Amino acid sequence: MCSLRDRRPGLDSCRLSKWQSLTHAAVEAPAQTFVTTGGVVWAPQTLYSQDGQDAARSGAIGDLSQSVMTTTVQGPAKGSFYWGISSEATYDFLRFYIDDVEQAALDGEVGWTLRTFTLPAGTHTLKWAYIKDDFVRSGLDAGFVDQLTIFHDADGDGFYADIEAHFGTSDNNAASKPSAAITYSASGAALQFPSVNGNSYRVERSDNLITWTPITVTATGPTTTYTDPSASSVSKRFYRVSMP
Repeated sequence: MCSLRDRRPGLDSCRLSKWQSLTHAAVEAPAQTFVTTGGVVWAPQTLYSQDGQDAARSGAIGDLSQSVMTTTVQGPAKGSFYWGISSEATYDFLRFYIDDVEQAALDGEVGWTLRTFTLPAGTHTLKWAYIKDDFVRSGLDAGFVDQLTIFHDADGDGFYADIEAHFGTSDNNAASKPSAAITYSASGAALQFPSVNGNSYRVERSDNLITWTPITVTATGPTTTYTDPSASSVSKRFYRVSMP
């Protein structure tokens, strides 16, 4: 059976496999492969987490060192994660990069914060790096990452997999996508869109594209029709539908 006694760079294949497995669980991203480098590597832990279970924590590095965790994602895709930090403010940072371009950074005492990102087509590298200056330790002296979620747009139709699933369309067929149709009559307007039985949808209407009036609709079948009798009393009305 694999042992996790050693988490330093250069793990043998057995230990690396075990570390990968634990990290997948810690950040809730089973489809991702993680690589960790630096003075001391990132590792799963249960002391501090956003979901009340576990999260990945940067290694206990010394001054002028860094602990890095990376994963590769194929775009187009969108994603999000929670991150937090307990460190010396303004000097020790948890930084997030996409393709080695810094996107954001945390320092000091920052609780769990949601971060979102989008990726164009192609292969991209996500990187989290906890980086220390040359002296002083403060707080837990670590960065944390939890609940990494990634949704792809496999068919390139502009809708990501989470939206397609919610509307009951296919992310592997560009012809199957969440699109709505509007019909008008003397009795008002009817907005029809694909749906999944039991799912809720946010339908909004506006007469000026500035002020929107929302209503929540619960689907009872594969197609949902929202009717708006008041549309017959205005010269124009706009609609949009989304996940709640």
